[in-house]
Amino acid sequence: MLLIRISLTDNRQQTTDNRQQTTMKILLFGITREIVGQSKLNIPANAGIDTVRSLKNWLGKQYPAMQTLSSLAVTVDSEYAEDEDAIHAEQEIALIPPVSGG
Repeated sequence: MLLIRISLTDNRQQTTDNRQQTTMKILLFGITREIVGQSKLNIPANAGIDTVRSLKNWLGKQYPAMQTLSSLAVTVDSEYAEDEDAIHAEQEIALIPPVSGG
């Protein structure tokens, strides 16, 4: 008698786990990198961030020093974004702090 053992994985559970682990990846430059202490920030997808404004509000709560910046530009997929623009985890998001020059 020949026995064959088949092992099946439950893809539904795996999909659910992957969705829960989705993060919004934020690239940091200049003073924002110094405030956070790293060049990239991973924000959990369940943080409730869906616009540029909600991202700025979340950052201000998590990193109070961000609130002291005179301005903070956000790019989404390499284009400057307005506060009311929608954002999601699959996009490339970067924080562009104020710059000085002469």
